[in-house]
Amino acid sequence: MFKPAYVLSLTLLLASCGQPAAPVTTTAPTLGTLGVQLDRLTFTVPEGVGHAEIELSGGKLSAPLKLPAALTGTQISAELAGLPRGNPNYVVKLRVYSQAGGVLLYTAQVNVNLASGKFSAPVKWERVSAPVTVTAGPVAAGTTRLTATVGEQTLTQSVSAGQSVTFEFAGVPTAAQQTVTVIGQNAAGETVQAGEATFVHGGQGSKVEVALSALASCPAPTGELTTIPAVQGSGAVSPLVGQTVTVRGVVTADFQAGLRGFFIQDAPGDGNDATSDGVFVYTGTAPQQVNVGDLVQLSGTVAEFYESTQLTTISAFATCGSGQPIQAVPVQAPFTDLERFEGMAVTFPETLTVTDNYGYGRYGELGLSAGGRLFQPTGGNEPTTPAENAARRIVLDDANTAQNPAELPYLSAEGTRRTGDTVSGLTGVLSFANGAYKVQPTQTPQFVNANPRPAAPDEVGGTLKVAGANVLNYFTTFGPNDRGRTALTSSGASRPRSWRCCAAWTPMWSR
Repeated sequence: MFKPAYVLSLTLLLASCGQPAAPVTTTAPTLGTLGVQLDRLTFTVPEGVGHAEIELSGGKLSAPLKLPAALTGTQISAELAGLPRGNPNYVVKLRVYSQAGGVLLYTAQVNVNLASGKFSAPVKWERVSAPVTVTAGPVAAGTTRLTATVGEQTLTQSVSAGQSVTFEFAGVPTAAQQTVTVIGQNAAGETVQAGEATFVHGGQGSKVEVALSALASCPAPTGELTTIPAVQGSGAVSPLVGQTVTVRGVVTADFQAGLRGFFIQDAPGDGNDATSDGVFVYTGTAPQQVNVGDLVQLSGTVAEFYESTQLTTISAFATCGSGQPIQAVPVQAPFTDLERFEGMAVTFPETLTVTDNYGYGRYGELGLSAGGRLFQPTGGNEPTTPAENAARRIVLDDANTAQNPAELPYLSAEGTRRTGDTVSGLTGVLSFANGAYKVQPTQTPQFVNANPRPAAPDEVGGTLKVAGANVLNYFTTFGPNDRGRTALTSSGASRPRSWRCCAAWTPMWSR
């Protein structure tokens, strides 16, 4: 086996006190009255080394001498001082570890002769290895073969249902973090089980247990399987509108109770940042039994519902497996290119601020913004533009299409949710509706009451007091069977609504 060679260099400087260094010779120096100054020993270590031990023996040493070592990058150095005079032949033993007190990775030994004052020799590192015993199980019905892999070694065994199988690996390199993977295949060569374990592998060897889990398995589709990114396309409208497709995806959110559908996402994706990996599945009055993490296969018609891509008229629905989490994609301002995330699990790592509550009472929506609250560009506040404001705003929805909900979401303990409050780590699925991108939360948003209502207005001095009132409906014309004041003139004749507004307002203002 090839062993990496690194260079060890050691320099011995001989000098008389306060005098220039003596000339270097190839014979043993005379050390009678001279002061001896030993320079330092240096060597290069492989990547991944975090600690080294250096032991010097031989010469006139009565016992091996351990030298304190300093690590800088991949360079190890140690001071050589106080060596006894006489025999210049020494043995340098090197041991390097993952970290102090960690796993021994490499060893080396170099014979050096200090008589010449300088020495250079290759260092041949020996990689430390030890056996690994892997026990995997249980073997499921239909699994006929297990394959285990540790590092660069792979072993395969024929198996039967119910077994726990043992693999013996020899000469596995030590590591602070080693991983073993085991897969189970059926007679057709399909992977139906898998398991993995990570462990510390030291020089004494390791014993590892791997629990095997059944993998999802979908029925063969009747037609061609279409990926979710292909359904979404890279534009605002799906290129497959009107076509019936069969897709597979992991359920990321079940909103059938409020949105009459659920979201699924292509687990591997297509690697194209321009296409979304998620889509909304509209079930309407025919809900499906799903759980977050389920891998499902279904057929449906591609549709655009007010510019939101979705699958409708669902058929051939099948649950293929469960427990397959999807990692939410981080999204940060500016929110100007969100089409590529439509239907996907997303998370907002930055702190967002409640900037408006226009749709809160009616739709359960809150306007959120990055970088603090948004203000009207013409309001004399910080310089901004409508486009800049729009790029900082996102809507938090309540995953429900009902209007005027009896119970508002996201209320504080005081029964309100004020603008200026903040939320961090917002996580959910990104949808598009009513001309806006909205976050349908899959985790309860954690708000901070960052703008509490003051107990009383701040004192500003002066005596002028100003009050306002909405008097647009001060006078209202009712029918003959309704209760309430009818807008009349002093003579009893009705007047136009615009006049009623102004007539009602003017006396109040004049007071």
